[in-house]
This record gives sequence, structure tokens and C-alpha cells, in this order.
Amino acid sequence: MMLIVKIMQSEILSVFPTPGTGEYYIRLKRIFPEQGKYVIYAATGDEIQSGSIVKDGVLSFSIRDNPAGIYFIRLIFLDEIYTARIIHLPN
Repeated sequence: MMLIVKIMQSEILSVFPTPGTGEYYIRLKRIFPEQGKYVIYAATGDEIQSGSIVKDGVLSFSIRDNPAGIYFIRLIFLDEIYTARIIHLPN
């Protein structure tokens, strides 16, 4: 059974800086037993970036070349999905 959780900030992760202008970080506040992946979506639902995340630590990514707006990052682990909002400002 997969648990899907929509969050903005929580005890599981924090996204910073938001709002920001291109470089963003996600700090995982929990150790996951397996490696996961992340997917970044524009507000239109278009996937703009994806990659792997380590079990713990900080994930960094850039959406500097994308237009200003609202984006969503989805963290996918074996049986859990977390979604957070990113506010991307013009450079």
C-alpha cells in the first residue's frame, strides 16, 4: 500500500529557500531505508526535471532556467510519496 502525503513543510522535509531565484535545497529530516527519486513539475503539470535522492542528507537542484512561477517537487520512496511547493521568482 502506498502512502501519498502532500506537504509544504513538515517533520519529514524542508524546502529552502522558497521563494527563491533558482537554486533550491531539500533537507530530509528522516532516514529512509531505501534510495528514492524526485520529480519536479511546473504548475501546468509538465515534468521539468527528475533524479535520484540518497537515503538521507540534502538534495540540491536548480530551476534557474525556468520561468518564474509555482513548481512542485515530488519525493518518491518505496511506499511513500511527499509533495512540496516551490515558489520560483525571476532572476
